[in-house]
Amino acid sequence: LMHNFINSFVMAVILLALTPVIEILPKCTLAAIIIVALPSLIDFKKPFELARVKMDDFLLWVFTFCITLFSGVQYGIVCG
Repeated sequence: LMHNFINSFVMAVILLALTPVIEILPKCTLAAIIIVALPSLIDFKKPFELARVKMDDFLLWVFTFCITLFSGVQYGIVCG
């Protein structure tokens, strides 16, 4: 758990220090960075585990995922 805070802190410092460099990168390069980082942020096994263990939680996950995907993160957090 502590490594998440350390990782977040390091990322914040790096982003603050490198903002001028990142600013001049093309948007497609920034999109590629996000796409490469995305798979590590999503746990693809969790929905299958939820479907196997408790169907109610799985349906809530699907609903929240769809709301987040189509409406945005803020609505997904509120609905979830």
